Amino acid sequence: MSRKPRWIGRLFNYCLDAFDYDEPQVLFGGDYRAPDPTDAEAWWSLVIFPTRIEMYGGATDGRIVRPRLHVLVSHLMKAFDAPPRVDWDIPARCTGMIGGPRLTLSGPIRKRLVILTIFDRAPKNHPIRTLFDTRTGDCRMTEDKHVG
Repeated sequence: MSRKPRWIGRLFNYCLDAFDYDEPQVLFGGDYRAPDPTDAEAWWSLVIFPTRIEMYGGATDGRIVRPRLHVLVSHLMKAFDAPPRVDWDIPARCTGMIGGPRLTLSGPIRKRLVILTIFDRAPKNHPIRTLFDTRTGDCRMTEDKHVG
């Protein structure tokens, strides 16, 4: 498998600046798909979503929290070479994995055709989650070994 292109990592980090949330700490996950190199009109795909948050320690030990996101769409739009197409879908069932809303922006970024999708939650069986210690405020990402 080839390495993730640097520009995908930079775009992911740029997009994180567009999010505000109500929970104490949110870590984001994502995935990308490269287009078929033989198709000149193929699209790159980048998906971003907040990980599940599991509280531990204290009265809320074991509670799973879904963060409420606020997205600054104008910030995301600035990543594109020209004003992108913007779509908002409720619910986003097209993947069969995610039941909540999604925001999709599509257009050229540095001469590449890109579809950027923001989901309100991680895919149903996604193994990555965030552990938040309610006593200390420490936060770390972990991976469930037996999900799915």
